[in-house]
Amino acid sequence: MKRIAFVCLLCCLFCISCKEKDPVVAQYHQSKLYLSELRAQMPSGLAPEDSTLLARQMIEDWLTDQMILEEADKVLPLIDKHFEKEMSDYLKTLLRQRLFDYLTSDPKLFQVSDEEVKREIDRHGNSADDHREIVQLNYVKLSQQSPYYQEVKSILFDEKRRLTEKKRIETVCGDSLEYFIEDDKWLFWRDVHQEIPIDFSGKDKKGYDYPLCYEKKVGNEVYLLVILGYKAKQAGDESREYVESIRTMLEQQKKADFIQKYITKLAQQKLKAHQ
Repeated sequence: MKRIAFVCLLCCLFCISCKEKDPVVAQYHQSKLYLSELRAQMPSGLAPEDSTLLARQMIEDWLTDQMILEEADKVLPLIDKHFEKEMSDYLKTLLRQRLFDYLTSDPKLFQVSDEEVKREIDRHGNSADDHREIVQLNYVKLSQQSPYYQEVKSILFDEKRRLTEKKRIETVCGDSLEYFIEDDKWLFWRDVHQEIPIDFSGKDKKGYDYPLCYEKKVGNEVYLLVILGYKAKQAGDESREYVESIRTMLEQQKKADFIQKYITKLAQQKLKAHQ
C-alpha cells in the first residue's frame, strides 16, 4: 500500500511570519495543497475558531477528492477518461462568464440613485413601511441538459459547500440563464416569484428553519433555489433593508440590460460585416 502523507498546518492560517512563503497544508502522494489555495477558498468574516474548523474540513475534503480521483484513474476504462467535449464546453462557459464579469466590473456603470429607488417605490404604490415580503436567497436557473446541473445542485444545496465553493458556481453559471448568489442582499419576494415559479406564499414563513432548498423543473429548465431568510414587514432599520433590496434589484436589472444591449450590438456588427 502506498504511503499517504498528511500535513496539517492550520496554525499558519493566522501566522504572519512563516519561513515558507506558501506552506503545504496537505499532501496526497505527489499532489499538494498549498496555504494560498486554501485561503482563496475561505469566506471572509469568520471567527478564528470557525476558520480553523472550516480549514480542517476543507483539507479533509481535498484529501478525499484526491483519493477518489486516484481510484477513478485506476478503475475507469480509457474511453471514459476522455473529456475533450466536456472540457471544450467548460472553456466556452468560462469564457462567456468571464466576459460578462469583465463587462460589468465597473460598479459606477450600474449605480442606482436614491431618486431611482424612490421612483421604483412609488411605482409599486407602497412606502418603505408597508407590508412587503423580502427574502435573502441564492438561485440558479439552467437547462436540464446542462452538464453542470448536478454539480451546481450539490454545491448549492449543501450549506458548507455553498459557502466555500461559490467561485465554482460563478464559474459554471455562464451556462445558466440566470443566477444570484449574494447572501447579504434582500430582494422582493414578489419580484423573485415573477422569475421563479415556486410557491412560497400562504404559509407561516417565520416558522421555517432556514435555509430552505427548492428544486422545480419547468419545460427544459430547472430552478434551484435556496431561501436564506425572510421578512414580512420592515420598520426603522429594517426599512433600510427594504430600500436596499430595491437598489439591488435595479442594479441587477441594469447589468442584465447592459449585457443584452452588448450582445445585440455585437450581433449587428457581425451581420453588417458579412453583408
